[in-house]
Amino acid sequence: MSDTTLQAAALRSPTQASRAFSTALLPLVALFGLWLLVRPYAGISGDAILYVGKVLAGLDPAGVGRDPVFSHDGQMHFTLFPLLLTGAIRWLGLSHGAEAVAFAAVLAWFAAISVLALTLAEGRARWIIMSFIVLAPSSYANGFHFGEALALPRPFAEALVILGCSAILRRNFWLAGALMLGAALLHPIMALPGIGILFLGLVERNRRWLWAVPGSLLALGMAAGLHMPLMQRVLVTMDVHWWAIEQKCSPQIFPLLWRPYAYAQVLTQTATLIVAIWSLERRLRSLFLHVLIVALSGLGIAALCGDLIRNELVVQAQLWRALWIAAALAPAALGLMVAAAKDRPPQAWIVPALLATAWTPTSGLAKLCLCLCALLLCAIPEGKLAKIPERYAKWAFRLLILFGATNLLSNDIRLIATHHLALGRWHIIAMKLNMVGWFLALALFFILTGPGLRKFRSVGLVVAVSFAVVSLGAWDSRSAFRKQVDLGRPVAPFMAVIAKKPGSVYWVGGKNEAWFLLRRANWSSGVLSWPSVFSRRQAVQWQNRAERVVKSGFEPAGILAPLDKPLRLVPRLPLTSASIAAFCAAADAPPWVVWQMAPSSAMLAAGVKPRATWQLQPDITYALMACHAGTAEARPPHSAARLRP
Repeated sequence: MSDTTLQAAALRSPTQASRAFSTALLPLVALFGLWLLVRPYAGISGDAILYVGKVLAGLDPAGVGRDPVFSHDGQMHFTLFPLLLTGAIRWLGLSHGAEAVAFAAVLAWFAAISVLALTLAEGRARWIIMSFIVLAPSSYANGFHFGEALALPRPFAEALVILGCSAILRRNFWLAGALMLGAALLHPIMALPGIGILFLGLVERNRRWLWAVPGSLLALGMAAGLHMPLMQRVLVTMDVHWWAIEQKCSPQIFPLLWRPYAYAQVLTQTATLIVAIWSLERRLRSLFLHVLIVALSGLGIAALCGDLIRNELVVQAQLWRALWIAAALAPAALGLMVAAAKDRPPQAWIVPALLATAWTPTSGLAKLCLCLCALLLCAIPEGKLAKIPERYAKWAFRLLILFGATNLLSNDIRLIATHHLALGRWHIIAMKLNMVGWFLALALFFILTGPGLRKFRSVGLVVAVSFAVVSLGAWDSRSAFRKQVDLGRPVAPFMAVIAKKPGSVYWVGGKNEAWFLLRRANWSSGVLSWPSVFSRRQAVQWQNRAERVVKSGFEPAGILAPLDKPLRLVPRLPLTSASIAAFCAAADAPPWVVWQMAPSSAMLAAGVKPRATWQLQPDITYALMACHAGTAEARPPHSAARLRP
């Protein structure tokens, strides 16, 4: 064959590597755009407030560093993440540093699930697995989420654990151990399930690893007996007062207080893993079995030793968080079952369809029925299942798909009706109509990657890249006020006044505003209750101050138990000049109080004279009040109207 013929053949037929790259690039880019769309950036919110606040406390020990949540800190010195976050904030600033870390967390998670899909399957089945992970609900336990787009150590530790699971599938236990160790250095609690899965994999390979169990228990007992740091909590139970505070302000960390729907979600994840264990090949069956054992063991130990025995270390370790690994990998198992069922007779479609329908936002009772039906059908021998007429199997499959689609549509309508005020931005609308758009996008991925449509791949790649760019542009979903707070620029009018008197600031209804905008300790805030499970002193102080602001009329009684719906309906007590004076008369009263002014401001009506005001937007103005000599600065109520914005 001549050189000319060889060159012509090379031009007509691209290399196998280039074909594989072009085939993989389109769905990968499109799925990344979808991943960004379903995980928008909410700013420095949630637990990210605490971690960014920890950075500010380290940079300003005399200001933010005097806040009880940092001076009584019982958790953040077990992770290296604050050091990494400090570097990002020093380099990029408060807002951009936190956003960069959050985006890095999103990238790390997407890379982890890409590697996992590459390890679990071949060909188009990989995209099915990734699509199911992206589209499935990210919640586990009682409203907690994995893969959060926040400046937190949790998503990084989770990504390393998933990479470790991929290494275990490849029988590379040394690499898996290194990845689990890295996860533990970032967030030990989220790394525990990964360490458990690694241990079970080692035991499966060599039973002599079982000797590590009595050795570890002996070492733990000796450390507890010697009262070593942290380990002495193994022998301590939480007292009744502390226990009551935590059950009110943080009931979500106690499994026996979870609502039934949370257990319906756990059942859906468990049933999916059980069916995968029964139906998939041995290599994958082993991984999913270990995931199920670790997740249910963590939940059981947390309920027994935490909720019932009230062991301090078990409650603080939050072992129920092991459920995150089941919630993250169960959709991958479902994707594998769907990929395997597409080449089987219609009778084999029913079980994956039952499980997929159970993953939709339906009621807890419906999830229970669907999961039980899937388990029963999976237990039936394949020969007997094949006796079901094909037309009945096809009709059952169609009805399940119709039921699931109806659930998705009704859920979207309910969300729109409930959060209609949030429809000001187009990407919020896209989030409310998420399921419909997701499945249309998923169908488009498979159409564009079909074997007969290679000539459309260039167009598909342009569409996928455009979708990813638009999703990236819409990734930031913060409000104008949240962006202002995240910048962390001190409010000049307030700073000029509070410089005259040191002390903490009570920002009425606020979270991290006192830290970010005034560089002062937070006198009272709901944020201070989040880590109170790690410090009894902080828990008692938070409750005492929260009760005082409720009694004075500054805030409603719902702040004492945020998840208690009846308590949230209790109206706020009237705010009067007498209640404000009594509040400021306390020995530990905050020297400064900030509140949002409104045309019907109760503070102005009570005769409070603001020392300074700060207008954030035309319709949002904040005012600063001083507590001097045990009384609030006030003036006659009739003159308050002149100060209204």
